[in-house]
Amino acid sequence: MQVCKAETKSPTKLRNINPAINVITQELSEKITNAVLRFFSEVSKISGVKKIAYRHKGQIITIWTYIDEPKKEILFNIYSIEQQMIERLQDITFDFTVIFSSKETSPTGFHEMSVI
Repeated sequence: MQVCKAETKSPTKLRNINPAINVITQELSEKITNAVLRFFSEVSKISGVKKIAYRHKGQIITIWTYIDEPKKEILFNIYSIEQQMIERLQDITFDFTVIFSSKETSPTGFHEMSVI
């Protein structure tokens, strides 16, 4: 795991040292992108979800889901999707949070996807 962490900090240098590391980084990057898109696709179907914000560092994806009303049904559906993601993609570490205000701004370094 140390190699992947170092690679995410300096992929250009490592690419010149060992081309196999670049392949690992590309595969991990694609998995992370697909995981975020899959999560967004699922939670955006839940009435009450307004947006998500996400960032990743190495194999860790932090995802914040924004809702306005902390209703039990909404939370249950979000938590179910989170659990499915954790079970399906065991080589990625997820850090999920639900924020009870869609007007809250995302932290620096996060990317946002809004539900239309």
